[in-house]
Amino acid sequence: MGISISSLNALCGVDCDTKLSDYANIFSQKYSQQIFASSLQAFHGEFSHKPISPKLRLRGIGHSMHGRSLPTVDESLVSTCNMNSVRVLDQFTLEVECGVQIGRLNAFLNQYNCRLPIIHSGGYGGPSVAGYFLAGGIGEDSREFGGFWSNVDEILWTDYSTNESTWYSQTKPQFWHISGSGGQLDGFLEKLRIRFFISKESSIQTMPSAFKVSPQSHPFEEPIVWWTIFCATPYERQLMKSMRTLAPALIPFVSLVPPRKIAIKKTNVYPEFLSRFDESLCAVSIGGTLLGDRLNSAYRATSIIEDVCEQQSPFLVPYSSSELSLQSFN
Repeated sequence: MGISISSLNALCGVDCDTKLSDYANIFSQKYSQQIFASSLQAFHGEFSHKPISPKLRLRGIGHSMHGRSLPTVDESLVSTCNMNSVRVLDQFTLEVECGVQIGRLNAFLNQYNCRLPIIHSGGYGGPSVAGYFLAGGIGEDSREFGGFWSNVDEILWTDYSTNESTWYSQTKPQFWHISGSGGQLDGFLEKLRIRFFISKESSIQTMPSAFKVSPQSHPFEEPIVWWTIFCATPYERQLMKSMRTLAPALIPFVSLVPPRKIAIKKTNVYPEFLSRFDESLCAVSIGGTLLGDRLNSAYRATSIIEDVCEQQSPFLVPYSSSELSLQSFN
């Protein structure tokens, strides 16, 4: 089963039927091959006995901004949007396939007075669960429940170098190496076992034990491009001061919107890109719509922000696992 370029772009709010893009709509890639978009079982039937490592690009909903969901010239593209099955393992745990969309899953659970501990900011269907985990996802309730990573018990990961699939729990270093890796590792995150909450009014007894969650397209609109910086909570005031200094330098390139701030409780271990921290965190996002030549403006803005982070390293860490970094432009 295939899917069109326009349908895949629509999932991340891009209106184009000739080139693939992602949510930021800065980078684009022509693609003339079939986009494989079938079930997880069919994927294994098609690819499991072939040397897929250098030739395959997996893509979820496309809500990252760094362009790593776009295939290179010699890669075939696999969309996970139809890998969207969910099983209820117990009253605390769901087993979800990689393409299940976070916002849509939470909306389904809400019908039974249940919910996920952490979902994305910004509304709509949001990223896939695999994409959210690989981004090192955070949300408004991170102040109480930590990052999305803290609410995932196990992941099923296929290593392309061995073609072996392994379940990793939070006790394994591989779990934290994969979390927040931002699509840079040579493998496939197939399934996740994630926690969910039930309320006193929950009707979980009527919830089906297995179901599918179809993805929801994002509205076509000018994307807000965000740059998020993490710091330990004691350095929050210093980070806010840096953001105020940043704003005038960004004005020629970005029509700024109000900044966002998310507190992140440390509940256990952090993903590798945040592993230098040993306390609760603050994440501050600055962003807006790009002005003029969008590619040039994105590059200039990213350069300014990364320069500030480098000057104050290791106290400030940019969100390069999900957002733009200078590496994106290489």
